[in-house]
Amino acid sequence: MRSRAKRTVGHTLKSSKTSPLPTVCHLLAPFVLGLTPSASGVENYAERIAPLIDPAKPASLRDGAANPRLQEFAAHLAEPKKLGVDASNAVIQAGAFVGMKGEGAKLTADAMLRNLTFAERLGCLDIAGLRDMRRGQSLAIRCGPYKGDELQVDHIIPRAVCPELDNVFANLELMPLRLNKGKKAKIGDRQLSVAKQLCTACPMMATMTLEDQRHLEAARGWLGLGDWQSANDELEGIAPALRADAELLLLRVDIYLKAGKPDMAQPVTATLVKACAADWRAHYAQAQAEAQLRNFKPAKAALERAFALKDVRQRALDDPLLDKLWRNLD
Repeated sequence: MRSRAKRTVGHTLKSSKTSPLPTVCHLLAPFVLGLTPSASGVENYAERIAPLIDPAKPASLRDGAANPRLQEFAAHLAEPKKLGVDASNAVIQAGAFVGMKGEGAKLTADAMLRNLTFAERLGCLDIAGLRDMRRGQSLAIRCGPYKGDELQVDHIIPRAVCPELDNVFANLELMPLRLNKGKKAKIGDRQLSVAKQLCTACPMMATMTLEDQRHLEAARGWLGLGDWQSANDELEGIAPALRADAELLLLRVDIYLKAGKPDMAQPVTATLVKACAADWRAHYAQAQAEAQLRNFKPAKAALERAFALKDVRQRALDDPLLDKLWRNLD
């Protein structure tokens, strides 16, 4: 039966030069061949797109290399949607194929489906747009108030604030160039909300390998020796999908402070306080950053929150990063 269907469809397509039905036959071919929008159809597309979101692969990518993968993923995801295949199920199964589970899988799936919707609303899913997206190339927005503008991939939590999330797909989104330029490195409610979700989901998005653990311990060791640069280099070796973990962000803050860059530590501590309000270390780190920036009132408030969670008063009195605060108390 299947071979007969193949011959029938093949004959019809061969005669398409004179027939007005090639487009109809092309659309019906998946159904004639048994590739209906069923579980098997979903699974076929899931297998095809799964390698694009494999958490193990971004670890080896250069900075920003996940951006064209996001475009390619959206282009491939548009295909099953047009054929009536459930795109959301395809994304969920794709995540399952590469070991994603729980909240991490949901965050990634939501991000991918949201980006597909953005591309559709901006008119970028025509033939030329899909071709450019599959190639990871920039393309022009086809409709709406940003028509003619370039469609770019941007970070929800800015890379300048948290470079660890550079290649984490749940932190990437399609955006018009003009909006992207106006966004800059701001941290708002949305960024804090995403940071909290990523901190919760991070252990589920990828498993820390022995190599990742070695990098983490080495980073702590170098920092204990006062070599923040080597500590930072070690953190860069950890899989990007793991770098939103609260432990790694706390270490990142410590590195920024030891490097004399409290302005870079400050937004990360704000993220940590929102995501880990019950952890005294988040508030303590925020006090350190604010004190170094001479923002003494918020530094004092953060330190009081830390004291309420754990008695670390002696530690604070001996901390050189809090010297400015002690010297300027009213």
